[in-house]
Amino acid sequence: MFASESEKQQRDIHAIGLTLKERGVDLKDKAMVAPGPEKVSYAVMAFGYLTAFTAYRAYRGFFVILPAVFVEVRAKLERREPNSLGVEDDIDPKTGKLKLRSTILMNLGAALFTTIIIFKSAVGALVDKITNNNNTSSSSSSS
Repeated sequence: MFASESEKQQRDIHAIGLTLKERGVDLKDKAMVAPGPEKVSYAVMAFGYLTAFTAYRAYRGFFVILPAVFVEVRAKLERREPNSLGVEDDIDPKTGKLKLRSTILMNLGAALFTTIIIFKSAVGALVDKITNNNNTSSSSSSS
């Protein structure tokens, strides 16, 4: 049925991961209308599901999508698709594969770019959270 056990595991993880957000949001909605102690338990469960969903998305981004992008870019370079960009100098004529220097530079550049994006996103989210908390506290104190 499946090409390999690994592909089956990937599909199972993907199917489970997709349900995490939906379950988390449902539990969050229940927490909003639940009375007293139930509210806390629903909120904790929602937090758990949404945290697991975030971990799933991070896993999928770093270990499924990003490697697939690297493989595709490397394949395009080896097929010499961007002919006018001077890629011919980066391909070993004996093997037809990227030279080690080019592979290292490409991977370092991709890692640096990814790190910058992650850092920018994390700092941006933190600044937004701080800004929203300050706006909320100043609005409630001025009322």
